[in-house]
Amino acid sequence: MSSISSERHLTLLTTVGSDKECSEVLRSKYDMTVHQINELAATRNDSVGGEAHTMDWQERYIDSLDKSVRDIHSEINEVRTELKEVRTELKGDFDSKINQFMTELRDRDNQRHLELMEINKRIDASVGELKTDMKATKGEIQTTNKWIMGLVIAAGLSFLGIAISLSIGMFNVVNIIHSLVAK
Repeated sequence: MSSISSERHLTLLTTVGSDKECSEVLRSKYDMTVHQINELAATRNDSVGGEAHTMDWQERYIDSLDKSVRDIHSEINEVRTELKEVRTELKGDFDSKINQFMTELRDRDNQRHLELMEINKRIDASVGELKTDMKATKGEIQTTNKWIMGLVIAAGLSFLGIAISLSIGMFNVVNIIHSLVAK
């Protein structure tokens, strides 16, 4: 029966630890307890006695086991407490890092937003200038078109005047020639 419970305790001790170090500490405590039990058994075999001595050995054995189990439980509780403290500390560190990261992201986002707004202002100003320049150019083109139309009409009227003058001049020359021939 003691070998079954010893194996059970060993299994429990090795599975309780969440990391290698915890398992090693518990394993050494278990080995010490087994050593103490073996010493008590050797003392029992060496001593003379009867029933009373056997009961005394069993009580010492149970007390030793009790003490070992209490020690193991207290160490497990200490490890749990330390793990909780480490977890709390890590969570705090993680939260502060996340908050710092998010703050940096917000700052960078605000900077980019301000840069984009400044670029949009410059683009709007450039577009406004282009619209003003285009209106001025359109006005100049319309004025130039009016002058060109005026010049085309004037040139056309000039050609018409020249043609009429030539026609009248030719008519007069023909009349003069005709009157000279008719005389």
